[in-house]
Amino acid sequence: MQRIDTISEQATAYELVYQHDRREFCKRDPETMAKNAGLKLRNGQITVPYYHTVLAVNAENGEVTYEADPTKPVPVYPRMMTLHHLNGVKDGAQNSGILIPFRKIPMAAVFDSAYRSMALEPFAQGFSGHLKDFVRAGELLHTTPVNMGDHAVTFQCFPKIALTFVFWDGDDELPANATVLFDQNIADFIHPEDTVGLAIEGANLLLQAGNRPIAPTMDMVGLSKI
Repeated sequence: MQRIDTISEQATAYELVYQHDRREFCKRDPETMAKNAGLKLRNGQITVPYYHTVLAVNAENGEVTYEADPTKPVPVYPRMMTLHHLNGVKDGAQNSGILIPFRKIPMAAVFDSAYRSMALEPFAQGFSGHLKDFVRAGELLHTTPVNMGDHAVTFQCFPKIALTFVFWDGDDELPANATVLFDQNIADFIHPEDTVGLAIEGANLLLQAGNRPIAPTMDMVGLSKI
């Protein structure tokens, strides 16, 4: 991910990306995109469950709003991720049921540094010594507990994309550690670079729900808020 030095530059860059995504969306068939993503197209909009909320995409112009309140501004990150998913999902894409770490996602290796510094490390450090807060955060966000690590949860991002956050708390000898697992076919649903964005969003929401601090590397424009 390219570094952007100021908040205003970051906000402008993300909005430009979003507007480009809308133009790309308008070149495609909304019904096909919705079907491939496991979504419904009704009354001119695609309803999109996204992590802890529900978004709506205007089928004519690609505008992303909250389904419950279209007048409430949606942060730019979920707007981008939603259109990247719809624009990027392949025809007939199906999950494999096999979970893999980030490094095994095809073409993801080049984004490993951003993934670690902006998602994995802030998540592990934020919950270090606070395992119960991670458990509580998962419950508040209606995630599914998984028997991995000291605690793990599967967080449904989109109907066909789920991320599993695995956490091992630290002790006197070892620091806290974490990983995020993805379906083996994740690249059929969204570009590998965007898996970093989805991991950042999921970690950010879990930290917020657990009332844990957000690391400076996650202090970004446009992330979701609880």
